[in-house]
Amino acid sequence: MHRIVKSLKLLVAITVIAFGLSFIVKAQIGQSALTGFVSNIGLLTGWTQGNLLLILNLLFIAGQWLLLKDRFKLIHAFQIGLTFAYSPIVDYFIYVLPLGRLEVGVFYGVRLAVLVLGVLIMAFGVSLMLTLDFVMMPYEGFAKVLADKLNKPFGSMRRVTDFVFMAGSVILIMSFSLPNTTLREGTVLFAILMGTFNNAMIPWLKASRWPTLFEH
Repeated sequence: MHRIVKSLKLLVAITVIAFGLSFIVKAQIGQSALTGFVSNIGLLTGWTQGNLLLILNLLFIAGQWLLLKDRFKLIHAFQIGLTFAYSPIVDYFIYVLPLGRLEVGVFYGVRLAVLVLGVLIMAFGVSLMLTLDFVMMPYEGFAKVLADKLNKPFGSMRRVTDFVFMAGSVILIMSFSLPNTTLREGTVLFAILMGTFNNAMIPWLKASRWPTLFEH
């Protein structure tokens, strides 16, 4: 019962994350390293962002399994369910929900405001997920397992993996002359604001009833 409630609250968290992501994608002035890479792959293949995230997240889970081997536990396998739930929610908010089809306008100030709003919403979802202390997203989970394996700080390893995907975006953009809407000033803003918002939200959520809500 405890894990069922945690899973339902996790579903709320990833829905908020996906909603925020849809704003960031729509702003078209930069994304996170991972989603930006996925967007560029999508431009080349025609695949949706949700489907590509599904494939990548399953690869991240497989990577954790290869690194952990016998230490791969049920809690790690929970990421599989998380992945299959997250991907269609992402596609719904980006491609189906009417709000996702609205143009934000050509004015830079509007795009900037949409990006900041998206990061704020996404950061709230991430904070909801982190304060549950239950299951991490596969990308973060892979970075953590890799950091533990190499005896490196998680933050340092996360920056390395982000750099790999940013480099991948640069290669794709330059090789195929793709429009650069993914690796721009919004990418820097995302990195700065996400941490800032999380630092403000996580202590507040930890002190709230959210972590234990409906669990007693």
